[in-house]
Amino acid sequence: MAIDYYVDYDSGDDAWDGTTSTPGAPSGPKQHISAMIEALAEPIDDEVTINLAGTVATPETYLETSGKVNMNSLNFEMDATLTIQAETWNQSNYESDDDPYNEGGSWDPTAGKPCIVPPFSIKDTRNLTFKGLDFRKSDDNDMMIVSVSNQSDVAFHYCAISQGKWGFVVSYLSNAYAYNCYFYHNDLGVSAAYRSILSLIGANYVADNLRVGVTAFQSATIVFQAWRNDSLKYITDIRTTTEILKYTAIHLKMNSSIDIEDAWFVEDDIDIAHVRIINETAFRSKQYFGIVVESQSIFSGAENTSFAEATVNDGNDTIPTGQQIVAKTEEGAIAIS
Repeated sequence: MAIDYYVDYDSGDDAWDGTTSTPGAPSGPKQHISAMIEALAEPIDDEVTINLAGTVATPETYLETSGKVNMNSLNFEMDATLTIQAETWNQSNYESDDDPYNEGGSWDPTAGKPCIVPPFSIKDTRNLTFKGLDFRKSDDNDMMIVSVSNQSDVAFHYCAISQGKWGFVVSYLSNAYAYNCYFYHNDLGVSAAYRSILSLIGANYVADNLRVGVTAFQSATIVFQAWRNDSLKYITDIRTTTEILKYTAIHLKMNSSIDIEDAWFVEDDIDIAHVRIINETAFRSKQYFGIVVESQSIFSGAENTSFAEATVNDGNDTIPTGQQIVAKTEEGAIAIS
């Protein structure tokens, strides 16, 4: 039987047990996300959901005394799961191309979220899913906004990650899955490292990150896939809207790989994943690159990559041909279609 718990930063109290959303002792919502996680009985043996109060019209900001939420070595029984989501999340709407919060909005991963949460550090934890949350830094000391490491396995649906030096990082033999997410205003938007695998699935947006949009290094793998639930959601959009002198949309190095997957359902071409890299400005820098592959790394899927958009630069390429895909073959790098 599924179990629901509730957290409400504005009206909750960590002395309450979090079993109802109505404020008041003894069963009202807890105030801090970390307090609710710490209160969970381990091993988690059911489908557990932690619901966070807030609406798109009136977003709720969650803070932590330590500045971030640490999730370390949570124990699960077989088939048990933990989901942390906005209380208004509507899974049916999400899967049918409608407003996931049921507030009359549109299906748009870049739209506002009802819950603004602090950075999360996730280690040695599996069977974990986040839905419809906005992850942001809570103070200037926050280097990573979301870190998934130490053999973790975590999924993110329709989330936003912003304002970090490192926005989203998966590392040390971990797996992470980002479905229809929005990574913006970080120094480095999305990173995979140290033999980890990151799957970017569906309509992900990687926008206005200052140095690099997507990067893989130290034997990591990034895979772009169409969204299985809705074949129309197949484009990962990597773009900048302000002038940047030095930038790389996708960077591979140190024995890493990126694969833009071909059709998962072979006879329907729309289910082929696609990556679109766009420089919206008229400024053209010789240090602005689409894809750079170096040091024994492999990029697969060049034919499923584009650098033009009908509404930008009169539909012409927004990155010069010689800077679109650069494979340093002298370092053993390979770029294939």
